[in-house]
This record gives sequence, structure tokens and C-alpha cells, in this order.
Amino acid sequence: MRTERTRTFFTSALSCAAALFSLTACGDVDDALPAAASDDAVDLRVLASDPASAASFGWCPHNQSFDGVPTVIRYPTATNCNAIVDDSPLVLLLHGATYPYDSYDYLLEHLASNGFIAVSVDILADDPGGHGIAAGQAKDVLDDLLATWPKASAIDPSRLGLVGHSRGGQTARYLADLLKGGGDAWTVRAVVGLASKGGDDTVLGGDRTTSMMLIQGTADTDQTADRGFENYDFAGSEDSVPFAQAGAFYKSMKLLQGGNHSHFSERDAAASAQALVTQGYVLAFLAAHLMGDATWYEDYVRGDAVPHGWPNTVVSQVSDGFWRTVIDHFEDGTLGSSTIGGTVTASLGVSAAVVDLGAASGAQHETHALRLSAAVTGAGVTWSVPDVDASDFEWLSMRIGQTSGAPSQSLRVQLLNDGDWSDPIAITDHGAIPTPMAMCPPAPYSCPPPLPFEHMGTVRVPLSVFGPHNDVEAVRFVLAGKMVGQEFLLDNIEFAEWLLKP
Repeated sequence: MRTERTRTFFTSALSCAAALFSLTACGDVDDALPAAASDDAVDLRVLASDPASAASFGWCPHNQSFDGVPTVIRYPTATNCNAIVDDSPLVLLLHGATYPYDSYDYLLEHLASNGFIAVSVDILADDPGGHGIAAGQAKDVLDDLLATWPKASAIDPSRLGLVGHSRGGQTARYLADLLKGGGDAWTVRAVVGLASKGGDDTVLGGDRTTSMMLIQGTADTDQTADRGFENYDFAGSEDSVPFAQAGAFYKSMKLLQGGNHSHFSERDAAASAQALVTQGYVLAFLAAHLMGDATWYEDYVRGDAVPHGWPNTVVSQVSDGFWRTVIDHFEDGTLGSSTIGGTVTASLGVSAAVVDLGAASGAQHETHALRLSAAVTGAGVTWSVPDVDASDFEWLSMRIGQTSGAPSQSLRVQLLNDGDWSDPIAITDHGAIPTPMAMCPPAPYSCPPPLPFEHMGTVRVPLSVFGPHNDVEAVRFVLAGKMVGQEFLLDNIEFAEWLLKP
């Protein structure tokens, strides 16, 4: 039986995986799995291109109290319930208010089927001030589990993931902070927020954890969509990350059109389409950051692929932490000078102003961005760049949105390399530019009418399409074609992702 795992982060190689086993009903104690298949059984990790349907192992249940707290465990096994998969990362789930801790089996079982020890605990913060206390309780449960669970020797505490729903998402961030610094048995490597509660503790990164994913629905009546944008915008830093900098922080956000608060749990009904798309995104993210298995990372975390055929729009934001060079993130609040240190020039016919989206009632973000429109074909904005060799990077990445007008293909981008301008590249050839989307359900829910809110998503243009980019001197965004009534938001213009990433 093959159970080896690749530990090389962000590679295209597939992990060697064991075959899938069906599990008979098990109750509250460990029971046996059916006999293992032969060694030449189909390797499902290779076939399962969709992370929502992938499975590498069988799973077994174990329910027990640790430090007096009821706990549900689902763990991976290759043959039977006495044969837990060794060297497994642990994922701790913290439930939301009114959502029972044992109402997330869809996610726990899926993670266990893919090599994680998945644990859900009956701990809930006494909102609004109890997240620190709840985080301390969760740490005590983890410590007791590691010390007393009969199968604890299979746990690798240096690879801990935290998943929190609603209020549990804020507690997860407190727990990541509590476990920071390396002075504990546990090392948090990833935090996932499902409709996570916002708060002033949202800054993650550095020695707290290396990665965060947020999944948010637009029809959420509890933690409305602006919470997801708030948590994303406040996490980490928008500055350049030097090559292989310690403390690099990766973050991703998936905005599910039509997604609601309750469907992250099975409290009200069996796992919904939203639950299934969620388990796909969570596996793709955690497999990379806890196992070094990037099978689905490029398509489903960085890219726009959608697990399990979710029928509605998904808008993605992503920030790479390993190495990026930021041209402009606009946090200085001015247009005249860029983050990279060059000049910024708007041509005649262009309206361009840096705005604080956190103060704009119609925008979902908590960040500064550029509002850009033009009345003349060929008008645009140019950023001078101090001779950057971008040949080591894969993308010209940006956060972008269109705030008004019919969906447009008119915004294009060029590079000036060693004195020569490239052809203008249509941004929409490489990703959809988000347009305002209704982000609140109608009455009788206690939130505003479903107004269309402005927001951005990440679009990455391959640097290869510009031709040579070893001596970049300027970047220019140009508006072409019919532009009347069209306005754009632009943020986080950067060279991203090392071609020879480890």
C-alpha cells in the first residue's frame, strides 16, 4: 500500500496516494474497515482532478472528551481503524454560534479521507470578548489530545491547521496568535475562515501562521460579505516580499455568489452544494500548506477553477507570499508616486484618483485603490519601474473590478521593456473583471436591501504574453474601444510567483 507524500511545496508532482476504501457504519468507537484492496488498485489522487471528490484513504471515527471538552475526531487509515496513517497533520475545527460542533461531518470526513486528522471541539467564545478564553480552552484540548489520545503518536504537531465557522473563525485567529512564536508543541501553518466573524484581530502573518483562506457567501445574513473582504484586506501585508523572506504570508479568498451562512454546517440539512464546494477549496488549500501537496493549488486556490460544479459565480482574490515585487498598492493614499518608487502619470482624458474604499459605502473592501476611467480612446495611466528584471516571475498580478458600465474588455495593459512597448494585452483574456454584485439578501432578513456592491478580484496576466520582460521600465494601463460610463478599481499591481518556486 503506497502512502508516501511529497513534501515539496508548490510543485506539479502528484502525491503518491493509497486507494479509497468504503467505510461501514462505525458509531462512537473505532471499528474495522473492510479488507484493503490490492497494491495495484487505482490511485484516486491521480484521477480526482476535483478536490471535492478526491479520497486517498479510508477514515474512522473517534468521539472522546479532552480536558473535559466533548470532541469529534475523524482520522485516516490505510487498512483498518487500528492502522491510523502516521505523520498526519491535524486540523482543528471551531464551530459557529448555534451550530453544533458535530454538524461539520462533511468536512471532517473529507479531510480524513485525504490524510488529515480532523478534530471538532465543543468550544464557543462568549462573544464579543471571549475569544481569548476560547482560544486558551482550545489549546488545552489540543495539548490533552496530544498527551492522552491512544493514537496521538500519528500526529505531526508541527503542521496544524485551524478552521473556524462564523464566531469560530475569529477564535481561530486568536488561537493562531496564542500558538505563535515556536515555543509550543503546535505550529499553525494555515487558518481557514468560513463566513468568519470580523474584528480588529484580523492581521495574520509573521510568526502567527504562513497562510489563510477565507470562504464567504454573498447571501449571508449573519456575517455579511463585507466581513470577508475586511478579514482579507487586514491580513498580512501588501508590501513587496523579498526572495525567500522568513514569515512570508499566503492568502486567498473565495466569494460564493448566493452562498449563505448556515450551509457551511449540516445543522439544518445534509451537506449542500455549498458544503461540497467548500470541502474542495479547503482540501486544495490545506493539502498544499500542511502536506506540501500542490495537486490542486494552482487551479483551485490561486486560479479560478471551481470544485464540484458550484453553479454560481465565484470571485477569487489571492496574494502569493514567497516572492513578489509590488509596483503599487496605493496605501500611501496618493497617485503621484508608486510603492516601487517610480512616478505615476495619467494622460489627458483620464480620471484617476486613489480612494479609501473602507470609507465608501458602496464598496466592500478595507483598502486603498485607484478609481480609473477615461473619455478618450488610448488614454491611460503609466507607472515607471526602476529597471526590474521580471524574468524570474510568472505573472503580472492585480486586483481589479469594474464599478460601472456594461462588462468591458476595454482595459488593457502593456510593459515597456528595454525601450520597447509590448502589444496591449486585454486583461479579460486572462480572467474575468468582477462587476458589482448583490451582496445581501432581501427582506425579511435584518440587513440592507441586496444592493450591488463594488469589489475586486485577482487577475494574473502571464508575463510571457508581453514578450521580453528582463528589463521592465514601465507598466501602462490603457483604455481602448468604447469607454463611456465605464469605471474601474485597481489595486495590488505586482510581479508575482517565482518561476522556480520550491
